[in-house]
Amino acid sequence: MDIIFVRFESQVVARMDGGACARHEIVGVVTEIGVDVECFKVGQHVGVGCMVRSCHACDSCQLGLEQYCPKVVWTYNSIDTADGTLTQGGYSAVMVCNQR
Repeated sequence: MDIIFVRFESQVVARMDGGACARHEIVGVVTEIGVDVECFKVGQHVGVGCMVRSCHACDSCQLGLEQYCPKVVWTYNSIDTADGTLTQGGYSAVMVCNQR
C-alpha cells in the first residue's frame, strides 16, 4: 500500500459539530510509510491538500481529477471511508493518506 502517516505539529484541539473547518490544508511530519511508498520518507515535512483519499478507479481519478471522484474524502467534515470517522482537517492529531 502507498500510505503515509503524518503527525501534526499543532496542539490545537477543537470539536467539529457538523461545521466546516477552515484548517483544511495541513502540514506535518511523516512518522510512518507503507511498503510501496516511494516519494516520502519518515521525518520529511509534508503538506496534505483538501483531499484525504479517492477511489483511484473512476473516470475522474483516472484522468487525475480526484476532486470530482464520487467517493472523495475531504480533509474536513467528511466521513472517512477507511474507518468511518469524521475527518477533522487541521485539528486532527494524526492523518493517514495516500501518497498520490
